[in-house]
Amino acid sequence: MGTGASYTEAGKSYSDTVFYSDQDSLRAKGVPPTKITAIKVWSQKKIFAIEVFYDGESSGQRYGSEYTSDCKCDEFKLKEKEDIKSISGKVGEDINYFRITTTKARSRLYGRGGAGSQFSLTDVKGKVVKGFKFGFGKSMTSVGVWFADKDYACEVPTLPIPKPIPVASTGLPTPTQAIIPPTQPPAPIPAPSPSGIPAPAPASIGGTYPSAHAIRDPAPASTGMTPFGGASTATSLPTPDPAPVHVPSIAPGTSYVPAPAPEVTPPAGNPMTCGYSLIPGAPSAAKVPTPAPAPAPVQVPAPAPVLIPAPIPVVTPLTKTIVGGKIHTDTEVFDDYKSHQDTFDKNPSIRISELRVIHNNDIVFGVEAMYSIGTMQISGGMHVGKECDTTCLNQAITLEPGETIVAVTGKNGEVIDSLSIVTSKGTTYNFGGSGGDYFYSLAIPEGKHLKAIAGGIGGHLHNICGYYE
Repeated sequence: MGTGASYTEAGKSYSDTVFYSDQDSLRAKGVPPTKITAIKVWSQKKIFAIEVFYDGESSGQRYGSEYTSDCKCDEFKLKEKEDIKSISGKVGEDINYFRITTTKARSRLYGRGGAGSQFSLTDVKGKVVKGFKFGFGKSMTSVGVWFADKDYACEVPTLPIPKPIPVASTGLPTPTQAIIPPTQPPAPIPAPSPSGIPAPAPASIGGTYPSAHAIRDPAPASTGMTPFGGASTATSLPTPDPAPVHVPSIAPGTSYVPAPAPEVTPPAGNPMTCGYSLIPGAPSAAKVPTPAPAPAPVQVPAPAPVLIPAPIPVVTPLTKTIVGGKIHTDTEVFDDYKSHQDTFDKNPSIRISELRVIHNNDIVFGVEAMYSIGTMQISGGMHVGKECDTTCLNQAITLEPGETIVAVTGKNGEVIDSLSIVTSKGTTYNFGGSGGDYFYSLAIPEGKHLKAIAGGIGGHLHNICGYYE
């Protein structure tokens, strides 16, 4: 705010917190704020939206993503010589409640109590609140204030108000066909195509292993024995002929007692002997030791494949802009980024390739963004108010490859009266009429560009914001 003012704040900040400075909003209008004249707050158990008026001029509505039309709205008007001297309350995960206290000993409480820590923002030198800065995620997460003397005038440079450019000068074709609001909800964005990166081949460890088939069915040893469950491919050993038996000549009338036959050990592994001697003439079959069975083949387990996970892309969350316009009890919030966040996170190269604005040369009724992923184009959905009729025009800005949207400004009263879109090539496109007051641009930083759109609709387009990178 300049020299002579001090700043203090309370609350917390998260990855989705968006900060709104009233002074930034008023700077676009070239109106140096001198006194806070009114505050409007939408709340239930928490603070979901707020709007501060300076010298009767709105600095813009600030609201969280969980704002609904069920929120209660309360307006607190300050008297002519009345100022805010302190802000107090309780903060937990967000601002549970806060209380405004004025120099006339009046106070107003917003929100409800809950777990958290008490805070009090007061200037010890008796200075008064001259400006606010709020942080919003799902609800209000932080509140900051500037303190200065009562007669302090904020040092806000006056900026030139942009001159509207007629639609005819933008090069857009003259619309010949009116549109009717869609009766069906927008088709969901299809799942993105596979990335095309082939899955890595399983890596082998410790050398080459036989296949599972070779391990299950090892080749039998060449022993002449038939392995269980299959025929042998080896040649069986021949069965040896028995040793000849010598029978001596016997004289007639002489009895003969044969000598015991010598024990013969058959060749090991002869399948025909089954472990017994079958020598003719032996008094009994002599049992021989059964050869030990061949050892079972050693089962070598196949190595488990090593799975190398695909690289996880680094996802950088987009930054949300400030909001231009207002919120009403019938406002319905839309947000292309949050409703299709999975598609945005998996496709970092996604871009706005076309922006369509539905208007009647007086008021803006809605918007639709077309997004491109490579050669595929998808719609984020047509967000159009229910009062759109056959007098409305649907005009589009087609962005060439490499061309982006770098600024969004416009005018609004109770609804968005007009929008001005500036591309990276320096071309400005205007839609809508000439009514309303200029709202601060969506404040896309230099070197950044619009990545997705968001906002709120009712009968018309009530407000607009977006995400940039």
